Amino acid sequence: MQGFDKLRELKEKMEEEQWKEKVKKQERDMKAYLKRSAAMKKSWAERKAKKDAQPVKVSARLTYPNKQAYEDRLSLLAKEPHQMTKYEMMCDYFLDKVFWKKFGSGCHTMTVRCFEIKKRLFDGTYKSNSGKSRMGYFTPHFIITNIVTGKVREIGRDAVRQHIELDRTYGKNRRNDPKRNFGLPNSRGYR
Repeated sequence: MQGFDKLRELKEKMEEEQWKEKVKKQERDMKAYLKRSAAMKKSWAERKAKKDAQPVKVSARLTYPNKQAYEDRLSLLAKEPHQMTKYEMMCDYFLDKVFWKKFGSGCHTMTVRCFEIKKRLFDGTYKSNSGKSRMGYFTPHFIITNIVTGKVREIGRDAVRQHIELDRTYGKNRRNDPKRNFGLPNSRGYR
């Protein structure tokens, strides 16, 4: 009996030593992780600051000195759209950002000086093969009407045409269609 008690004590002592070593290792790992984490956060912050300081090029004639200036301009135009320049008015991407900032999602109309700008959405969505979810996206385009002269201009029409052309060429969701090669070329591994 005495031999078993000594073995049991020895086993408990070894387990306690192993437990202490395990706790020490976890503490060392946690310190290393926190040190690495702090260095990574600092690196990410530096990278983000460097990226935010670079000029934001929205279109060929529409560039802002940094991201903060771009965001400030969007906020200003959402509150006071009459300050919009002609280059900002002719860029569908920028107009979409302004409309999102001012109204949120959907189709809306806004008056800028003597121009009426209508946002329209082309529905490029379709059901998945199973029919459970919707896929695709809406493409925004804008109709700008000069109230004085009556001249109408469409902005973003090329993006809608490109979307329609892709649908015409490749069809909608066709992963279950062997006649059309099970999907777009090089798309998600389908050939």
